[in-house]
Amino acid sequence: MEMRALGEQIRIALAPAGGIPLFETGRPAEVFLRTQSGLAEPVAVEYTWQLADAHGKRVASGSGTFRVTPGAGSTQTISLPTTRTALYTLQVVARRAGSPQLRERLVLAVVSPAPKPEQAARSRLGLNLSGPLTASERSLIPLTGAGWARIPIRWGELERKRGCYTLDSELEATLAVLSRAGIRAVASLHPENPLYPADLAADAAWERFCQEIAGRFTGPSGFHAWEIVLPAGPRAGGVSEPSNLLAAAATAIRAIDPEATVIVSAEPSGHADWAGLSGIAACPLTVADLPAVTLFPKPAPVKPGAPRPLYLATLQPEREAALASRDPLSTAGSLARALLAGLADERIDALFVDPWIDRADSPAPFALAHPDLTPTPALLAYRTVAGLFRSPRLKARIKESFVRGYLFEEGRGVVAALWSPSGEGAIAIKTGAARVTVTDALGAVREYPCHEGMALLPIGPIPCYVRLSGGPVRIEPFLSPLQDPIVCRPGEVSRTRVYLRNPFRRFQPGALRLVCPPGWRGDLDYPDPGRRARLQAFGVQVMPPAHAEPGAYQLELWIDGGTGTPVQMQIPLTLLSSDIGVDCR
Repeated sequence: MEMRALGEQIRIALAPAGGIPLFETGRPAEVFLRTQSGLAEPVAVEYTWQLADAHGKRVASGSGTFRVTPGAGSTQTISLPTTRTALYTLQVVARRAGSPQLRERLVLAVVSPAPKPEQAARSRLGLNLSGPLTASERSLIPLTGAGWARIPIRWGELERKRGCYTLDSELEATLAVLSRAGIRAVASLHPENPLYPADLAADAAWERFCQEIAGRFTGPSGFHAWEIVLPAGPRAGGVSEPSNLLAAAATAIRAIDPEATVIVSAEPSGHADWAGLSGIAACPLTVADLPAVTLFPKPAPVKPGAPRPLYLATLQPEREAALASRDPLSTAGSLARALLAGLADERIDALFVDPWIDRADSPAPFALAHPDLTPTPALLAYRTVAGLFRSPRLKARIKESFVRGYLFEEGRGVVAALWSPSGEGAIAIKTGAARVTVTDALGAVREYPCHEGMALLPIGPIPCYVRLSGGPVRIEPFLSPLQDPIVCRPGEVSRTRVYLRNPFRRFQPGALRLVCPPGWRGDLDYPDPGRRARLQAFGVQVMPPAHAEPGAYQLELWIDGGTGTPVQMQIPLTLLSSDIGVDCR
């Protein structure tokens, strides 16, 4: 990171020890605090550091003192805990006597260890790589948990002079990294080249180019499949049809590898132009979420025993402006829901995120990292899905009141992916297990005990994942999200209602508790505890102090079903200034 000046004489900067602010659980996580001095003599600098999670909660802190040598500077190592998967912000405050303090921050992520090659080979998630890639970017790819990587190869960029191909070592280095990690690479061949007009000579040159690329990158450390990106319609002059381009590429590639998987991709509107050619069919797929998933069908095998066709899908966010206005956690939730929808369609062999790095010239709502490789919450959401679902099989879709999700068979058990489209709430899961294991969207794991065969779990717009045994499972809504947000003014009482569906036979409503910010007054108003109605309404009333500052606050509703581990539900509240006339009923 860029160094910042302390009193215009001392400069500091934070940098991860490995060059990438991404660390694996169970391994040392070290960050360098680098300092340079423009003074003539050594000086002592004091510093404090604090590590906070994505919600702003402090998880670790420390302090120290060191001497800064003129010219050479000094480097201090800050060791961070890596026991919990999460996105963190490290903030360092440095000061020396007689100078103002300076704050420097670094966003970093702790993820589970990178999958083994045999595990990555089963993953259905992929990344669209756009090059050239740096060494740091290449080393980041295996840590994402991806099992596929699509690499564009543009004819016009590699053959700028007729018959001369410019192939640098960057592509070979990328393929070597992917091969060692067990990630399958797909070559995406683009047939545009301004050197050749649309005629038969161009088709022959295109075939020679494909044969050259296939000869260089066929083998265990080469490409797993070859995708031909056809134009959306006939080329200029109408001489070279898309079918000719596909046939020329397939002939060249299969001359090197007779059993090579050659697939085709085009704009959805162009599928009908080639329907029936080599088994190509028009079959777009759209997921009911903000991004659209387009399924590109592929040719049937050329002969019996050849690899079956691959079905590739790419997440294409439609309303990028709407996504960009969201906070990063909400965007990560949208990415997770889109990935789950793609995994639920068993026709899809690989589901790609494009682009995977947020570059200045390419807006990327679902980017896993910024240009400096600072991780985003989307990276942890992607990594969590990739780690939980290696070979998922859809068992059921869940659509119950305010609960949405999927049940997947994974390994020897069942994983439920659950979320609420309408806000924070709680659900009850009936299972024969003594406890259930829940993984949040960012990969943090927590266990919830069961009482009378039921477990209470919080649920919100960002998916969570519940690992269950293979026995019968029943998922019921328990505490419905608020229909309307709480809006009030200082010194005035605001009221709302929450609805509870009680699946417990002996659950007492007295197990509910409202937690307010310091100085606030809050109460719960509920029916007779002896009443055992299926649906009960509970009144929530809160009064902020007269001196409270306007802004966004949140209450917490704690629910204890007898397990001793309460579920905490967040209730958002907006406090207006006292001089605005608002009806707070």
